[in-house]
Amino acid sequence: MAGVDPDASDAVVGCISGLRFEQIAPWVGSLDACGFRGRRVVIHVHADLQTVAELHRRGYEIYDASCLHSAGNDVLKENPGHAEISVNRFYYIWYFLSQTAVALHPRYVLAIDVGDVVFQRNPSLWLEQNLGQKRLVVGCESLRFEDEPWNAQTMQECYGPHVWEAYRHKLIYNAGTIAGEFQTMMDLCLQVYLLSPGDRLVYSDQQALNLLLGSEVYRDITCFESSEDGWACQAGTTADPNLLPKVGPHLTCPAPLFDGEFVRTARREIYTLVHQYNRVPEWDSALKEKYGVVARMTKPTVQKSRWGWRFTRSR
Repeated sequence: MAGVDPDASDAVVGCISGLRFEQIAPWVGSLDACGFRGRRVVIHVHADLQTVAELHRRGYEIYDASCLHSAGNDVLKENPGHAEISVNRFYYIWYFLSQTAVALHPRYVLAIDVGDVVFQRNPSLWLEQNLGQKRLVVGCESLRFEDEPWNAQTMQECYGPHVWEAYRHKLIYNAGTIAGEFQTMMDLCLQVYLLSPGDRLVYSDQQALNLLLGSEVYRDITCFESSEDGWACQAGTTADPNLLPKVGPHLTCPAPLFDGEFVRTARREIYTLVHQYNRVPEWDSALKEKYGVVARMTKPTVQKSRWGWRFTRSR
């Protein structure tokens, strides 16, 4: 349609549990500053009303997912009282997308971690310029499963020795920086949730994602982006000073650079997303100072969304 900005239909969706506004301020501040023009959505459980009110004041769509843990919905694998929602967030995002009217659904959906990601560039532009005929993008951790202790242990605990032998030599793709076409993202989120043994292991979403990505269906439609491609820096494996002495020799891409203002690839391209920056002390202090924003708290009032989800407006 003439005059319609396609970027405005994109949606960044994040999920939080029990985080205060100051803990997510760099995510909020960087998303507000990067030029992104689409919908900004936060799905939460156990967020305090002041935090929710501040997000709403800034133009975010806010949804309380607690109602999805009703007595009649026994499929959810984790207790909503648990602060960790790594697995459940995929159910929350799937449900949110499934309730979106066809006429209003986003072009691209970005499912991005909230507590440890900053946006250095407009992610819509990266998707427009790089996704092409693919329908999904994932960012590589620059290590194989057998070379990263946590992923190696968790994959074995999730799926046992036979799956481990099939996947141990494969590259790891991170579950906190995923984006793609609306229908593909909606389907992927539900499949990640259903494949995760979240009843046994709290942190099993990334293993489920990687199993799906190993299937022919997803291999054919996915941009598997290396660290040098500039989509996302996965600092937890490529820059963490506590882990690098052990895994550094196994990295499949050069370590990222930090110039005091931006995190860059070895070719000095600015990353669109920086994930797990808080694991690198120098980056953590600099990026929080650059992107952190101060809340101007307002009085919250609870309303109802058209889907029956509770959300909070500020006066």
